[in-house]
Amino acid sequence: MIFDNAFRTILERAPELVVMMINEAFHTDYSFDEPVMQCRNEHVTKAG
Repeated sequence: MIFDNAFRTILERAPELVVMMINEAFHTDYSFDEPVMQCRNEHVTKAG
């Protein structure tokens, strides 16, 4: 649950960090230029 809340916060406040987090968690090497499609639900709202 703590991870879920932290991940939601990152998605809302710093979406540019998502690729770095995925690379670290899953040992991948995606470019920071990769497009990130965010599918929102009742737990994640669009910031701004």
